[in-house]
Amino acid sequence: MNNFIVRSLTGAFIVLAVVGSILIHPYLFLSLFALFAILLMRELEGLLCEKRNLLLFINSVLLGTGMFVLSFLYFHNNIPAKWNLLLMLFIFTPFLIVLFNPTKNPFHAVANYLLIAIYISLPLFSLNILAFAEGDYNPLLLLSFFILLWVNDTGAYIVGVNFGKKRLFERISPKKSWEGFWGGLTLTIATSYLLFLWVHEGSLVLWLITGFVISVFATLGDLVESMLKRSANTKDSGTILPGHGGVLDRFDGALFAAPVMSLLFYLFGN
Repeated sequence: MNNFIVRSLTGAFIVLAVVGSILIHPYLFLSLFALFAILLMRELEGLLCEKRNLLLFINSVLLGTGMFVLSFLYFHNNIPAKWNLLLMLFIFTPFLIVLFNPTKNPFHAVANYLLIAIYISLPLFSLNILAFAEGDYNPLLLLSFFILLWVNDTGAYIVGVNFGKKRLFERISPKKSWEGFWGGLTLTIATSYLLFLWVHEGSLVLWLITGFVISVFATLGDLVESMLKRSANTKDSGTILPGHGGVLDRFDGALFAAPVMSLLFYLFGN
């Protein structure tokens, strides 16, 4: 099957899964993104760690996924914040693991696996802030974030393929162009205006700034992941998504953009 068709079908499936989970029920959103968290951490482990350490990876999953799940339950069900303190145990556990299971470079191993948990969990925590920005679960801001993200990717791809000449960051990503970046940015800002009319949360200026920063930070997230893949001498972070590569290849921009949008609406939203 033509690679473009495979890529399009996979992309449509991802969009339907994400949009469906957000709109149907908050616990469906929680379940799907907890699964994404595990897959993202597994792929990031493949990029950062030359040799896999199962115990350290399990600790990263418990820490990273736990931060996302417990913060969701705190916002959704108002469980006591003290339960989040349990996560502190998983910050110190890696040091004990390498103490009793010696590795070649223990400090390097602990640093990598803690980075894996933090790199994935903090953006997912930011999604919870968007989901519960008004107190109760409201999918509109969350959905708006992904719409802006996908619009930016689509605009950058279409403009870049057809008009891209000047390389954006050739050392890291030879295919990305300035024309593609400006195309994605313009379309994202225009879409943020339409979302302002739809969502009725925050000011127009806030939405236009949000469109701008999502485009910029999504691009930076993409470049950072490309840098990690180059250092690991691999083209894709995984193979689970036909035509796209890994889950990290699809969510690299979201990991950088989500904290920025959540911070903007937390500080300047209604």
